[in-house]
Order: sequence, then structure tokens, then C-alpha cells
Amino acid sequence: MDLIRFYLNLPKQVEFIMAKLSELSATLNALSGQLDKIKSELSGRIKDLEDALNNVDIPDDAVAALESIKSTVNVLDDIVPDA
Repeated sequence: MDLIRFYLNLPKQVEFIMAKLSELSATLNALSGQLDKIKSELSGRIKDLEDALNNVDIPDDAVAALESIKSTVNVLDDIVPDA
């Protein structure tokens, strides 16, 4: 009896799973878009900062901090595959 009920409910279960997959896809696409925006914004600001500091002597710890930020941007960049 349980097996029959299982098979009768199978189309509903498949429909539920497909709806959840659709929600997941939409969420992943939204997150990917946010990551692209973050990457673009951070890359632009880092470039502006590098340009502003191009001919200025800055302390070693500031250089290290900038390199750390650039490394983090690269990590974020690696999360989203390039198109």
C-alpha cells in the first residue's frame, strides 16, 4: 500500500523538486550578479588607489594592506567563472 501511495505522489514530488531547483537557479544567478558588481567596484577602486599612490612613498604596511585587498579581489574573481 505504501509503495502505491509513493508512486501516486511521485509526480507531485518531482514538481516540488523542479520548483526548488528553479528557485535555486534564480538565487545563484542573483548572487553571481552581485559578485560581478562587487568585483567591478573593488577593481576600480583599487586601480584608483594605485594610480593615486603611484608617485608617493607609502609605508610598507600600507603596501601589504593593498596587496592583501588585491588578493581578496582575485579570490572573489575566481569564485565566478569568466564568461
